[in-house]
Amino acid sequence: MVLPVGCGTDRYTPHSRDDFKVQAIRQVLGISDDQLMILTAGGDGASKGAQEVMHALALIDGEVPDWRYVCKVCLNPPDQQNLIDLKLAEDLGIGEKVIFSTNVVSQNFIALSIICLRHLRCASRLEGFGMIQVEANACESL
Repeated sequence: MVLPVGCGTDRYTPHSRDDFKVQAIRQVLGISDDQLMILTAGGDGASKGAQEVMHALALIDGEVPDWRYVCKVCLNPPDQQNLIDLKLAEDLGIGEKVIFSTNVVSQNFIALSIICLRHLRCASRLEGFGMIQVEANACESL
């Protein structure tokens, strides 16, 4: 059996960044309107390249506009990878700017999160095809 890669783009539709729901997502994540939001979404941050992104952000912090890096990850006890990644952010001196979201959320939450973005971080160590790029394009957010 072949299971094709696909995406129901009916949830991923354009919204204004001023939309109440979009603003609510930023508020829930603790990100103000003037801060850039960068997102990595996946099972765990490390498999999506979050460690490399944190190293890069630590190098340019202070030279670019104020930013927050959101890692939307799954909480799979006893998953130690999230703790390792959080410690890395602290060790790099950017812990206060890195947000690990481990809550179970709806596809609508992810769609609205994509609209909040200024930068979508999509590289992955494991995936040959990134569904989130399709979703972001459907949102017309990037």
